[in-house]
Amino acid sequence: MALSRRFVGLSVGAVLGLALAAWRPVGSERASFDWLTWATEERGQTADAAVVVVEIDRALLKTHGVPGEARLKREGLAELVTRLAELKPRAIGLDVEFPSAREHAGDAQLLDAIAAAGDVTLPEAVVTLPGDGSALTLREPIAPFAEVARQVGFVTLHPDDDETVRRVGLVRTVNGVRRHHFALLAAAQMLGAEHIQVQPDRIMFLRKPPTPALVVPVDASAATWVRFTGDHPVPVVPGSELVKPGGPDARWRALVADRFALVGGVEEIFADHHRVPSARMDAHRQQLAGVLVLGQIISNVLEGRGVVTPPPWVGGLLLTALAMAGGWLAGTRRLMPALAGVVALAALAVLGSIHEFLGGVLVDAALLAGLPPLVFAVVRVWPAR
Repeated sequence: MALSRRFVGLSVGAVLGLALAAWRPVGSERASFDWLTWATEERGQTADAAVVVVEIDRALLKTHGVPGEARLKREGLAELVTRLAELKPRAIGLDVEFPSAREHAGDAQLLDAIAAAGDVTLPEAVVTLPGDGSALTLREPIAPFAEVARQVGFVTLHPDDDETVRRVGLVRTVNGVRRHHFALLAAAQMLGAEHIQVQPDRIMFLRKPPTPALVVPVDASAATWVRFTGDHPVPVVPGSELVKPGGPDARWRALVADRFALVGGVEEIFADHHRVPSARMDAHRQQLAGVLVLGQIISNVLEGRGVVTPPPWVGGLLLTALAMAGGWLAGTRRLMPALAGVVALAALAVLGSIHEFLGGVLVDAALLAGLPPLVFAVVRVWPAR
């Protein structure tokens, strides 16, 4: 009887939905994120972001670089910072580590340039110590550079076990001290925030009244999924254009003015490249330069475009409801209307996932869309009574 099959369908749906709610396949959530990223990306466009990357390009390395290395001389970087500051960015960030002193005269020139520029953020790295992997330490800029910079923030990315960067932790505790991600400090400079307040489900940038605080949703570990927005997530200005005689053209000036200018290497000659979801991968290496990933994260924070997962009970409720709906439809005597209903459920799950993703919430599209047809197929082959 149809009632008996419907009872079986509802029971199978409830059990399967609750089981998947309790044991969420990690790969399914990642696959959903990758697909939703691909489905909502702005293909072929460069984001009009509040961040611009000033590229350490080959031409700049040829005139100001260390021979045989993908690295600027300190005096070359000093000239770039000085010329960049003349274009009036709101703040400057250097995605360049300073682990040691190099050239005495060059170091002095760079320290003077950073001091004169004013709002300069430098990077540090979170390093895992040998052992069980739980002990962390910092690889910080040497004292002269850390002291002259406005602030220092960590830039370390932690890819998933498939070597793909999808999430970023915005706050870490290292040696008992809370450290902020470079992107948080950059955003605070751009916003004129007086304080960064970290709460269990959000990070707040507190600004002088009556300007309201900017709220960035995060999960319990102060992490968010990175919302990649296009093939070129932030505009890129060649550094060689800024130091050429006569100064840069008007278009480069316009791109830099009043933005956060982030200096770093983009091309494949630099080691700092990361695999990222979908088509935003570099055509040659299937990876995106670390400075572009960092620029994307800063833009996410400033625009509130990060992505968080809903509370577990919300996903569990959705999974169970859709699974039971698929089971109920499987008990319908007429096959074609039942199939149409299952297809409609799957389509609604996909459209709903896209809508929520655009709003900054990641729901598991793969499970939500695939579960009703799965339960339907299982129950339809169940012996009828």
